[in-house]
Amino acid sequence: MWHIDYFRTFLFVSLLVGCIISPIRAQKGLIPCDTDEDCPQSQNSTCDKSFHFCKCNGTRFCDVKKTKLVTKIGGECQSTEDCNIESAKCVNSKCDCKEGYVKSTDGRKCLIVSEGINGHCEDSVQCYTKTPNTVCTSNKCVCEGMHEYEGKCYKNVDLGQACESNPECINKFSSCKDSVCTCNEKYVASLNGSECFLKAESNNSPCVDDLQCTAALGKSSLCEDSVCKCKTFFHYKEKLNKCVESIQLGDHCLIHSDCHDPYPEKENRLECIAGVCECRSSFTEKDGICVENGSTRVASAFFVLISSYIILSIFN
Repeated sequence: MWHIDYFRTFLFVSLLVGCIISPIRAQKGLIPCDTDEDCPQSQNSTCDKSFHFCKCNGTRFCDVKKTKLVTKIGGECQSTEDCNIESAKCVNSKCDCKEGYVKSTDGRKCLIVSEGINGHCEDSVQCYTKTPNTVCTSNKCVCEGMHEYEGKCYKNVDLGQACESNPECINKFSSCKDSVCTCNEKYVASLNGSECFLKAESNNSPCVDDLQCTAALGKSSLCEDSVCKCKTFFHYKEKLNKCVESIQLGDHCLIHSDCHDPYPEKENRLECIAGVCECRSSFTEKDGICVENGSTRVASAFFVLISSYIILSIFN
């Protein structure tokens, strides 16, 4: 029996609700809605979730005949009052954002254009409207996969890669030359191409990489003990600012300065004699090098002794 009573009650309620809703829906011009944002703010209206129509002033349903409602940028309007969006205005019969503002991604807001990189934002459109290639991350405009230079975003281009402008080259002391990122004139790229090092100016210039030395002094130089030096069997020629191969004992020569001792201690022990590098008169060849002549040392000592004896004899 209770089943029959339940059914009668359900039927009565359904008919009652239908009687209420039908006249409402029958009214032409009511403003449909899904959320409060779809309703005119000027009338303190809200969306009645039961009937999905805007309710003005909390008591009656809003009539679109009395209120023109535009809730998205681009909607048709007759006056700015019709644009139910903050910082919007009616331009050429359509709602548009005021100067200095931009339409949000969903078109329901007018957002202020960001000041630029690191400026505050809530939507990426605020960023890239003024600064291309920027996005909104953690409420801040940042370069997306790029780097910032003087308020703009540029591609990250390494040494040896194609480029369009100097700021794209990310390596310090590099620039875009002939459409390729290259180290500047006084610099040289490291072996792995990750850095630009200052070229050596001359022998004994400070260095951290052999390439700094070879760029100036030639391939016969190297970086040793943090300074540029010539390799063994090569010597530095100041006029050329290069490391040149040493003309050694027994090699052909033209002048004395052509001959170069590969193991110098205090002085060059070679000289050019008849077109060949030979040991100087005070030195003797031994095992391919010039060593100090022992007989010369004895003769020198004897000469000093005789000279001293003569001087003493004169004064006595």
